[in-house]
Amino acid sequence: MDDCPEAGDRDTMRRAVTANGYRLLHEFMLPGKGWWDNYYVPLGRCLRKFRKRHVKNPEALAVADHCQREIDLYRKYKGAFGYVFFIIEKKGDSQ
Repeated sequence: MDDCPEAGDRDTMRRAVTANGYRLLHEFMLPGKGWWDNYYVPLGRCLRKFRKRHVKNPEALAVADHCQREIDLYRKYKGAFGYVFFIIEKKGDSQ
């Protein structure tokens, strides 16, 4: 939650959708295996190369550290959180 405090839980996000003038059409949770295999594993490989290219750039290394913390948290606590996609439309924009 320190990393992305505005995210909140699903109910918080649903309330934010309606409070900001949108209608929730559908929501779905991305399977953890897909998120891991298709995002975190490739990101981890890229981070190793990125660190080598930017070894003397503290700001770039801080970004890499931030990404690595997210990977490590997901690996350690994958059962405690996930990623939900919300499909929304602006109220009054439906066909």
